Amino acid sequence: MASRLGVWLSELNTQAGYGRSQGSVAKLIRLNGRPQIKKLELRYQLKVNAVRRKSLKGTDCAVALALEHVGDWWNILILRDALQGYSRFDDFHQSLEISPTMLTRKLNALVDSGLLEKRQYLARPPRFEYVLTPLGKDFGPVLVALFAWGKRNFQSIDRGIVLVDSETNEFAEPIVSDRKSGEIIRSPRFSFKAAKGSSAATKRRLSRSR
Repeated sequence: MASRLGVWLSELNTQAGYGRSQGSVAKLIRLNGRPQIKKLELRYQLKVNAVRRKSLKGTDCAVALALEHVGDWWNILILRDALQGYSRFDDFHQSLEISPTMLTRKLNALVDSGLLEKRQYLARPPRFEYVLTPLGKDFGPVLVALFAWGKRNFQSIDRGIVLVDSETNEFAEPIVSDRKSGEIIRSPRFSFKAAKGSSAATKRRLSRSR
């Protein structure tokens, strides 16, 4: 039973981005006794199932569909590193400091979503790199907007990294603008409206937000 509990603990830790902890298994057995192991197994299995998110593929929202492809924060950080030139497993692992199992899972998910392409660069032993696809490169402006929001609200200008104009070395201030008019996207001039083929649920949600 201890070994099965260890598997579930390992799975739960991996979902959170950490490695397996044998000490956690031994501690649980010592504190709770073997009669409680089955209850603990069930509890941890429920937690693992709670971590696994449902699919958003059937939604009528472009934001939800984008998140379905991009995934969680680990995936976004992998894309951040990829957009800065990272492509090999060891580089991602050193940068993110997450378990190899978790990193493998996240890289494979981004490949399945079409944001990364897996390419073999060494035959013996087999080694692979993960390069951005056109879809992955198209995520670049989204990441820049996310960076600007985080920098503006959660980090001072003298910490971390900054975005600069490579020609003038001046700080850059990203904005989201309309290609046709050149105007900054902000209300009340710009607003969301239901498309012709929108679902009834989407139309209700937009009507309530006004």
